[in-house]
Amino acid sequence: MKSSITLKKCVTFASLTLGITSLQSAIITVDNNPTHDADFIELNAAVESASDGDVIHLIGSAIEYQSGTVTKSVQIYGPGYFLTENPDTQATPIGAQIASLTLSSGSSGSLVSGVTIRGITNIAISTDSITLQRCYFQSTVNVSTSSINNILLQNYFARGIEIYNGASDILISNNIFASVPTRDDQFIDMNSTGANATIINNTFVKGSQIILNDSVFRNNIIVDDGVGTWEFNNTAVSDNIVSQELIVGSPESQFMVVTESPFSTESSSTDGRFMLQNAAPPPPAIGGGINGEDLGAFGGDTPYVLSGIPVIPNIYVLEIPATVTRHNGLRVRLKARTNL
Repeated sequence: MKSSITLKKCVTFASLTLGITSLQSAIITVDNNPTHDADFIELNAAVESASDGDVIHLIGSAIEYQSGTVTKSVQIYGPGYFLTENPDTQATPIGAQIASLTLSSGSSGSLVSGVTIRGITNIAISTDSITLQRCYFQSTVNVSTSSINNILLQNYFARGIEIYNGASDILISNNIFASVPTRDDQFIDMNSTGANATIINNTFVKGSQIILNDSVFRNNIIVDDGVGTWEFNNTAVSDNIVSQELIVGSPESQFMVVTESPFSTESSSTDGRFMLQNAAPPPPAIGGGINGEDLGAFGGDTPYVLSGIPVIPNIYVLEIPATVTRHNGLRVRLKARTNL
């Protein structure tokens, strides 16, 4: 009994620390584990009860959460992904998986972080000012007509992004695009003209196509594995490295071809294996002097974060003894960080 109470206090400690930065917002918990207490067991019920600006914690579970539709401006945080593969992630290394997610009218200004979207059902964005940060997408992200100012940051894609006519001002930064070995999915398919998108500091590992219009494409690493279609229409392409030569229409395009993998062999985790080599990052310099360490998902101003640990407090070590003595009491050992 005391052990479970103490554990609840530890979790509350992290929530209270978060509350310091969000004093005016309610914190709502969603947990579908049958033996756990929470405010709600599914995301839609939590969104319905929330007010604009509220924070929703999606607790890790072995049970997939039902598809969700966000109609309010909220922040949704899961625990991250690949939690057993990288060190110091979460004390309970279980991710939060949703069947599909729709960000629709009313959800402008929302943030989704640390969540896994599963299956072949898409994640759909049909409003503006949406931030998808440190998520794992096993589904295609669809940015629909007339969506503006959509920001996609620091995510891991098992599939890709489709950007439709009318969408504009999109930042695709510090993502890893890596289709599963048995499937070649698209990286980015942009049907929109005048998109004014910036695609910077991404790592493209396996996929079928990149089609861009009226955009900027720079500081990316492209490890070509059977890519079929590359189209850069009215797009400024510079300071990228690729594993084979590409035919690109723009005369300003700059690609450096590498014959050896630029990635480190120090990590075997799903996302950690795409970190650059620590010693003499390749290439030494290209274009205007961009160094290899500035390229790809782990470079630039907002480097990719292993396992998608969100920017909220988390407990990554929690040790609770199985027995309690009158002399020693209940001694709990924990390590936590703010991730600011």
